[in-house]
Amino acid sequence: MTDSTRQSVGGVIKLDQQAYHLLTKASEQSFRSLRQEAALRIIDHANRFESMPLQKNPTETVWCADVRIPIAVKQRLTKSLYRGQYKVKTLVEEYSLRLKDHLLRYPTISAVGIVQEGKHRDT
Repeated sequence: MTDSTRQSVGGVIKLDQQAYHLLTKASEQSFRSLRQEAALRIIDHANRFESMPLQKNPTETVWCADVRIPIAVKQRLTKSLYRGQYKVKTLVEEYSLRLKDHLLRYPTISAVGIVQEGKHRDT
């Protein structure tokens, strides 16, 4: 087992048609697999935004996958599952909602060394 495997855990994501289409497009542009793109975006969203508004995932799931999430990110996101002392979301919902929100906010992110968040880096 490698160090990166020991420091990460599996996380399930479920996407609706819109999110799956956006993820596919983003992964093609970044030359990453769908799972790699999804994991990177969940991690980035967790770093940028402390919490997500309470929402529910769409009922129609067209794509489901297991992604690797760093343990520290999972622990941080687990806190946002609760409102007061009551659990209102699952990690699957949290990961999936964060991924879709990130895809909608940032259609493209770093691809082969080029930052694509609204500006291209001058070389």
